[in-house]
Parts: sequence; structure tokens; C-alpha cells
Amino acid sequence: MRWLCQRLLLMVIMGFLFYSCRQTNEPDAAVVSGAFPPGASGKILLSELTPEKVIGIDSTVVAPGETFLLNAYPAGIGLYLLHYDDKNQKIALVIDKGDTLLLTADTNGFYKISGNADSQLLMQYANAARELRLSLDSLGTIVLASRSKDDFVGLKTDTDRYVDSAMAAHRKFVERLILQHPSSLASLLLVNTYFAGNLLLPIDSFPNLYRIIADSAGARYPGNAHVLHHISRVESAEQQREQEQMLAERLLPGRKLPEFSLPDENGNLVTASSFKNQPIILFLWASWSPESRAAIQQLKALTIDIPILAISFDSDSQIWKAAVKIENTSWTHINDSQGMSGAAAKLFGASRHLPYFILADSSSTIIASTSRFRELTEALDKLK
Repeated sequence: MRWLCQRLLLMVIMGFLFYSCRQTNEPDAAVVSGAFPPGASGKILLSELTPEKVIGIDSTVVAPGETFLLNAYPAGIGLYLLHYDDKNQKIALVIDKGDTLLLTADTNGFYKISGNADSQLLMQYANAARELRLSLDSLGTIVLASRSKDDFVGLKTDTDRYVDSAMAAHRKFVERLILQHPSSLASLLLVNTYFAGNLLLPIDSFPNLYRIIADSAGARYPGNAHVLHHISRVESAEQQREQEQMLAERLLPGRKLPEFSLPDENGNLVTASSFKNQPIILFLWASWSPESRAAIQQLKALTIDIPILAISFDSDSQIWKAAVKIENTSWTHINDSQGMSGAAAKLFGASRHLPYFILADSSSTIIASTSRFRELTEALDKLK
């Protein structure tokens, strides 16, 4: 019996050793190992980032002074996240089949990594962002401590200028990294990087940069899920810009008011021709938009004898009617119950900005089309 127990124990040990070797020596396996600062301990988690969600891959718990080792079995090159919970530190990685990444981090949140160029590119950005964050935090502490000083206003002004300059330089740094490595999977993360709560390189402001990544990464990784997701975003944004351009041209001064037909509070249909032979102000708004509610007060303060047609994009007609009652205006109110996805919203481009003002003359020719109330009043002055 004793012999049998010893034999079973030996089989268990051999099986464990065989499984361990399989984990780390398979050709497709990828290994991430390293150490966090001396004395650090806790759970370390390796997760895969997909376009839809984050998937836990492997985890381990380390004691002070211990190194960690985590395994992944990627089907192809992908984006991953190393999460160290004690410091709430998240390190982005690019991992491919057979990769061996070695990471070390210090007490200030900076880290070094070896193993592939894409992860090193992300390291370069992360360390630069960490350095900037520490610098701005220190500067913020100094400003707070100087609130009672006579020269505080001047100091705050200089500080704001420095922050603006530093952020502009940081944005240029990230853009330069991407342009130097446009086909890298790391660039997909860099172009979507947030700093201080703001997206550094929004797609509307940097469309060409997004297109360069789409073309370069698409040629290098034609079937990669992250690349396909990026290409889809770029194409959608380009289509949106084309639609907005068409919309802008449709509402240019000199064009005729587009045709529409929407119900008023009693269900009666109102059209553009309902105001034929008289000037009109179209006011695009929604009850849930604070800026729209403020614009109502501005319009109510106007001393003009021009009818106002308020077009609401509230999907809940009861809320719309309640808001109209509260605002208590003499205008004609109509509503598209399909909200921001309705035909009227697309016709007038309401998804871009609310509130919006359109001034047309007695021949239904557009005089002004703007989101700025001041520009509306200037156009009204010219109409007198």
C-alpha cells in the first residue's frame, strides 16, 4: 500500500512538471516575466484587449522581492494589459506568438521592457507621459500653495501657459511616434491615448493621421481584429465628414430652406411652406440640452417681429411638451419623436450641435445658419 501511494505521488509530480514545461516551452506560447519595485507584492494580472472587451489570460500573486511569470497563447499579434493591483498600475503590451517579454519597474512608476519593438514603443510613451504627469502634479502643488500670495494671478497665468505648451509638445511627441511607426499595432493604442481626461489626438482633428495608420497597419496586418476595427472607425468618420460637408453646403446662405414636415403639440403637420412670404427663425433644440434651454431665454429676450419655429429632437414627446409648457413661449413648436436619429436631425445636422439657428427671408432663402447666437443677432440687424 505504501508503495502504491509513493507511485501515485510520483505520477502527480511528473504530471505537474510535464504541464509546467508545456506551459512555457510550447512554440506558440508567449511569456511575460519580470519584477516590480523592491518590497512590492500583490496580484498581477495579464489581460487581452479586444475591440469589444478585456479578457483575463493569466494571473499570479507575488511576495515582496519575488519575480513574476505569466503565460499567454495568442492566435496572432494582439494588445494586452499587465495590471498590478497594489499600485493600480497598468502597462500596455503588444504580444505575438513565441514572444518573451522581460519587464522591470521602479518605485516612481517608470518601467523598462525588452522582447519586442511594439511593447518598447508603448514603454517610450508611457514613461514620457509619466514624467509629464509628475511634473504637472508638482507644479499644481506649488500653485495651490501660492494662493495667498500677492503675485498668485501672475503665477497662475504663467502656469497655465506652461501647461498649454507642455500639452502641445506632448501631443506632438505622440504624433511623431505614430508617424515613425504607422504600421505598428502600438500606434492603434497611441492614437487613442487620453491624458488628463482628454483624448490627445481626436479623429476629427487628426483625420489624416488615422488614415495613415489604417493604410499602413491594414497592409501589414490585414486580418487583425484591432486593425479592422480601426479601419471601420476611420471609414465611418470619413463618411460623417462627407455628410457634414454636404449638410454645410445645403444650409449655406443663399440656399432655400430644406423641406420638412413635423407635428406640432396638437398633432398638426407643420412644413417650411407654412411660413411662406415671411421671414422665419428656425430654432433647433432639445429639452435635455442645457445650452438649448439657455438659448431659449436669449431668443425670448429678442425684440423682433419675426416668427420662431422651434424644432425639438426629444424622443419622448411628453417630456418635450412639458418643457414647452415650462418655457411658455408664443412660438410654433414641432417635434421629431425619432430624436437625434430621426430624419429631421439628419436633414439639419442636429447631431453635430444643439442649439442651432437658421434665419430665412420671406422667399425662404437662408440668410444665416449658425450655432452662435451672436451671429444670429448680427444677421437680424442686417435684415432690418
